[in-house]
Amino acid sequence: MNRVLKYTFLGLSAIILIVTLFTFWAINQLKNSEAYQVAIKQIGSMPIIQKATGEVEGYGWYVEGFVKENSLIDSASFLLTVKGKRENIDILCLMGKDENKQWIVKEYKIL
Repeated sequence: MNRVLKYTFLGLSAIILIVTLFTFWAINQLKNSEAYQVAIKQIGSMPIIQKATGEVEGYGWYVEGFVKENSLIDSASFLLTVKGKRENIDILCLMGKDENKQWIVKEYKIL
């Protein structure tokens, strides 16, 4: 019985490790994307966001979303946390490309 518990624990530990590593890899891929870099630059300079946060100090480590390129319509969506001096806010940011194929924030919502 002790052997069964040991292998069960080892298997569960391996699964947790794999899921954790994949999650951090996916977040890192999103954060390194051109669309995300443009999003935080544009969002950070918006007066409404500056006012809501009391000045942007940074962004949360966790981000959800997707980047879809090489299709008829390139798009990206991010759910991210903007850290401010006064308050942190969550933002849903929808991205697209303009006529010059540059990423731009098409729409955003403070949650």
